[in-house]
Amino acid sequence: MPFRSLFSKSSLAVAVTFLLLLSMSCLSTPVVEKTWYYTLSPQVKIEECEVIDYTLGIRSVPTSKAYGLQMAYLDNNFEIAYRERERWVEHPSVVVSRAVQDAIVSTGRFADAGNAADLARPDLIMTGELRAFHENRSDEVSTAELGVHFQLRRSFMPGLLWSDTIMKSAVLSSSNALEFSETMNLLLEELSKEVAEAVIHLEFPPKDEEPVPTVDQILEDIAYKAGNLEHSFRGAAGELQGSLESIRVMIDQLKEDPSSLIRGRGKIKD
Repeated sequence: MPFRSLFSKSSLAVAVTFLLLLSMSCLSTPVVEKTWYYTLSPQVKIEECEVIDYTLGIRSVPTSKAYGLQMAYLDNNFEIAYRERERWVEHPSVVVSRAVQDAIVSTGRFADAGNAADLARPDLIMTGELRAFHENRSDEVSTAELGVHFQLRRSFMPGLLWSDTIMKSAVLSSSNALEFSETMNLLLEELSKEVAEAVIHLEFPPKDEEPVPTVDQILEDIAYKAGNLEHSFRGAAGELQGSLESIRVMIDQLKEDPSSLIRGRGKIKD
């Protein structure tokens, strides 16, 4: 057999084998781990009380730690880590802010109450900071922990009317993400109810008649609106962070399995 013919047949065999292996790896459907998504829907019922002639603006609650869409857990009391395949549908700060606002509004205590950015010069401003929103695995028995620091003050006068850090926790019987979500939902209901009842039982002095705005008051009004803009920007930045986090997860998946670009989405493994 001529050497050239033998070489051609060997090359053809190698090429066919290579294409066969390539098609098997590219056309086969991969099996990927399923990502589970969990939502919180706290239901808080508080009896309506007597209305006072004050309006209340409630600002969103930013987080003081690296909480995001991935479920976080605390280890050794100092290490923050995240579950691989369990995620929140909404950012924790969004869920907590909405729950607290809904609880306070449902009391009917104030002449008007709602998002501070939607109210024109409210009499009172409530701010907060999310300080705990995780599972604590530091001890032998894991616990779900939720904590928020609140402050309430007059919008255009110095002086703090009320301040408190409310912490809630509950023991978990397992590391199951569904149990953690259900427990956090109950803790958020308890926290929202507690802060709403604390605020509505505060004693406020009679509201003075509104004088003609001075230059200082106009400047304070501008500063207030700038503060609302800052908080709105922080909220938008939080949503952007969630989107970037989703992109990062997609990039990590492509790094693990680049051929998914050709094969498409794989079969989900429960």
